[in-house]
Formats: sequence, structure tokens, C-alpha cells
Amino acid sequence: MIIGTDRDRKTGATRALLANADLTYAGAAFIGLRGDAWHDLHERLRQIAIKRAPWSGLRMKGAQWVEPRLTAKVRHLLEQNISAMPW
Repeated sequence: MIIGTDRDRKTGATRALLANADLTYAGAAFIGLRGDAWHDLHERLRQIAIKRAPWSGLRMKGAQWVEPRLTAKVRHLLEQNISAMPW
């Protein structure tokens, strides 16, 4: 589940902030979309933007939070297989 976005401190690349189905923080993943796909995701995230983290206690400097509505597929950079996260 995507709960927000932020920028990687080293590269400046946009990352998706992720949570499990039970809304526990799962980590961040680089967004590897290009062109229209990136613009479509950006627009969807803009439409569900919220001012604060989806639950209390989650603080990340520079994060842009969204309502937890969208799911994501994540690929580990060191593996060849693409798999859906378990939510």
C-alpha cells in the first residue's frame, strides 16, 4: 500500500513510502515509471494527498502523504523475479 512519497537523500530520486495491509510501515521503494505512467501515478497521488501521515507516530522529513488506497508491485534490485507485495 502506498502511503506517501519522499526523495532519496543520496540520489534525489522519488520513492514510494509503503505499508503492509495492517498499516505498519514496510519501507520505501524507488518509483521506476516513466512518461505517461509516471504522470498518471503522480496525478492519482495528488488527488488523494493528505496533510499528515496516515497514522500517528510516523514522521519522515519531507514526506508527502496520501490516503492508503493504492497498492504497488515491488521488485528487489538484486533479484530477477518481480513479485507483488503480500497485501
